[in-house]
Amino acid sequence: MYLTDYSSDDRDQPLHGKAFAFDTGKDCLFAYGSANCTTAALLRTVGNANLEDLVTVRLSSREAKVLLPRLLDPALKAVRLLKPDQLVSVPEAVDEDRGECLPIKIKEAEADNERILVWLEQPLERPQLRAKLEFSAGRFVRIVLRETGSPQLEINLDPETFKRLSDSSAIISIEDADGMVQSNRMLITNLLDVQTGTNLRKARYVKEAEQDTAGLLSVLYDLRSGNDEDALRTFLTFCDIPLALGPRLGLRLFNKDSGAPREGMRRLGQHNFTLALSLHELALKCCERHFRKLGRHVSDPRPDGIPNFLHISLAIGGVLESQIDRALSGLEARDHVSPDDWCTFRNICEAYFSKYREVTTVIWESYLSYLINEYPSKQIRQAFEPELQPLTDLAHRMLQFRGRVEELRVTKCVGAGGQQNKPYSYFQSVFSEQKWPKYFGGIQAAQSSIVAAVSGDTVSANAHANARY
Repeated sequence: MYLTDYSSDDRDQPLHGKAFAFDTGKDCLFAYGSANCTTAALLRTVGNANLEDLVTVRLSSREAKVLLPRLLDPALKAVRLLKPDQLVSVPEAVDEDRGECLPIKIKEAEADNERILVWLEQPLERPQLRAKLEFSAGRFVRIVLRETGSPQLEINLDPETFKRLSDSSAIISIEDADGMVQSNRMLITNLLDVQTGTNLRKARYVKEAEQDTAGLLSVLYDLRSGNDEDALRTFLTFCDIPLALGPRLGLRLFNKDSGAPREGMRRLGQHNFTLALSLHELALKCCERHFRKLGRHVSDPRPDGIPNFLHISLAIGGVLESQIDRALSGLEARDHVSPDDWCTFRNICEAYFSKYREVTTVIWESYLSYLINEYPSKQIRQAFEPELQPLTDLAHRMLQFRGRVEELRVTKCVGAGGQQNKPYSYFQSVFSEQKWPKYFGGIQAAQSSIVAAVSGDTVSANAHANARY
């Protein structure tokens, strides 16, 4: 055993990496990575111990003799330890917070755009408190906190502080007006995604949505229920579900109700309409990106590609449904809707409902109709059934929009032609009395055909298929 140090420029450089050299007599097995010399790191598996990474290189005895001293003792400072009493432990550092009974405990702190989210063990109910942000070289910033009565704080940052936090790490604590410490100190998490350059929490939405259908539905629920515009933009810009024409591993378990009330959307109120318009082009591009992948499945249909096909289909439908719901919620929050906004709403809905009819047509006419004639119904049912209910729920929600739109039209879209109580017209939109029954019947017929085909009732499926849009 040897003792050395890795100081440079008169400063100690503590290393976390570990290295082992095993001399077998004939050659040398050199291993380096994260594992400590412990049972948990080296002798057990990840199921009941640590997850570690070691890279091994087999060296000749001659190579080991030349290379390892240079690698492990570059400054030639190593001293061989021959007796146990030469092992001296480093004095344990004194924890500033240990033994103190601080009234506030910070559990976690995370940078999120131009703010810091802080989670506390108990709600913050004390007035005249300040957050202290400590940066390198002794620099710090104090920010006045408002009493929230909640265990979660949102601390808004000025541009200069935000830039400093983006460039270096920082520690947060809470103190009173006299500068007395009232909480523990906590490192602020500020992880950025390499691909998107955005906060990792937002980038995580993209990765989860791309992985499987369960992740997609969960992410769509979170985004619809929240008011994070940047997270929405990140998702629509970067979400690109990988094409998998063959089998894809992974369980598909649904643990969130994608049709639950949008509390977050209701809190955002009228701004929902403006937000939906700002995301309109991104939403259409996201759908087109995934429509091209559906085309690949249609050109090479096979049962083991069904999960990926439906994953992509639900992504398109979920984006369309979310945009309609957001725009409609924004108008419902108003006291009165102007003719221009009513016209804009009709136009974007025309695009969204057209895209939804297209994806439904692809699922039934271009894809599933071929599969049920070429492959055993049991094989198709096993691959299709896990996504059948989310697909049915999506169709149900899309067809329910017309009722909400009509309620909006007769209550808040009034004043047509100068007449105070006359509702605006649908004109030639999909919501019109001439077009909606045909649209409604077509979607219902296609969805009924899908359900019948998956259940193995090909007679009913073919009967439903006779109803065209």
